[in-house]
Amino acid sequence: MSRLLVPKNLSENLVLPVLDDDARRDAETERGTRVRIWDVDTNSMHSLVFKRWYASSKSYVFIDKWAKDFVKRRGLKTGDEIGLHWDPYKSHFDFTVFHQLN
Repeated sequence: MSRLLVPKNLSENLVLPVLDDDARRDAETERGTRVRIWDVDTNSMHSLVFKRWYASSKSYVFIDKWAKDFVKRRGLKTGDEIGLHWDPYKSHFDFTVFHQLN
C-alpha cells in the first residue's frame, strides 16, 4: 500500500499528543503535517506526511514516501511487525522492524 493506516484511537492517543499545536491542526486537514522518522535499523532519516484519512473518518495515515522509503526499501509485507516510537529529545519518530515474515 502507499500508506500506513493507523486507527483513530491509536492516532489520537499516541501520535497527535506528541505533535505541537500547529502540526496537530494541520494533521486534521487534507494537507496534513510533515513528520520526521528515523529508521533505527538502517540509521537513516525520512519524512512522511501524517493526516486524517478522509476516505475513512476512523483512521489517520502516514503517506508521501511510505511505499518507497519503507515498504520497498525494507521489503515489508503484510503481516510484518513494525514499531513507531516518539523520541521527545530529538522530536522525531523512531521506526523499527520487529519481525518480518519470510
